[in-house]
Amino acid sequence: MWVFELPLKATPPRGGSLAGSLAASLRSGYAARCAAVPSFPLKCLLELLLAVSLQLSAEWRVRGGVEEMARSLDFLLSSVTVAAAGKFYSMWRTRFLSLLLPVPSLFRAGFALALCGYSFTFLLTSLRLYLVPSFTPSAVPINPALAAVYTGAFMAAVSNVRYQIMQGVIDPVVDRFLRGDGDGRARQLLYRTVLAGLRVGNGFLGSWLAIHGMRLCGFFQYK
Repeated sequence: MWVFELPLKATPPRGGSLAGSLAASLRSGYAARCAAVPSFPLKCLLELLLAVSLQLSAEWRVRGGVEEMARSLDFLLSSVTVAAAGKFYSMWRTRFLSLLLPVPSLFRAGFALALCGYSFTFLLTSLRLYLVPSFTPSAVPINPALAAVYTGAFMAAVSNVRYQIMQGVIDPVVDRFLRGDGDGRARQLLYRTVLAGLRVGNGFLGSWLAIHGMRLCGFFQYK
């Protein structure tokens, strides 16, 4: 019988600082996730590594090589950071059978991450133009506020649904039929290979949808 857990709320300690309460909440939440899903640390690591590698791969395809990526290093750093943090937070907050519950927090997180990331890029680009007047950006600057709204909506809708399906339907099937309780190395290798393959597919799908969605909304416009 499969059991789908709902989001766990940790009670922060009284009297501490906000940072201390947040750290305590994250620690207790992480411990609860690990107790409910033993493979959660592996999934976290895979999500972060895949988010960074897939975003770099997408930037490579869009920009066309190392030289162009180096010219846009400011934008590259912010986009990779926003993508990695956004995907990790989506995985952390999303729980099966709670489709609407994480929507507000996912939108706020996506909006805040994108606003900070694209504002940082805008400031760096402006600083570069001031210090190097001959520099010509290859793309039209992205409006940080509009990009933040798009990212928040994308995380609340598309990322939410993807991780609902992944964690609530696909992961339990894989855990039940492949993980097992024994120490068989072949079975554990197969389990981890399938798990990694699913994460790669989910990551590629998310990156493809995010990039093409931004193109349709007119965010990627080259001069």
